[in-house]
Amino acid sequence: IVTVELKDEFKYEEIMLLKQMLCKYKGSDPVMLKLQDLTGETKILTSSMFWVNTSNDLISTLNKGFDNRLEVSVKSMDKKW
Repeated sequence: IVTVELKDEFKYEEIMLLKQMLCKYKGSDPVMLKLQDLTGETKILTSSMFWVNTSNDLISTLNKGFDNRLEVSVKSMDKKW
């Protein structure tokens, strides 16, 4: 699962840019958005149309595109139970 934490308030145009960036790396890894609201922290699982193929290039693109105003973390679900 790829978690994208928005550390700042994002304008509509910035959210659209984030959407375009995610679509560029389309894949099967779920994307979770994490943001602050009036009640604290909120997590939103995106639609599968915004899921990505996780790569260092994706993370680098997101960080550069938003001047480190977001944080990207990746958690693998590939474990033996």
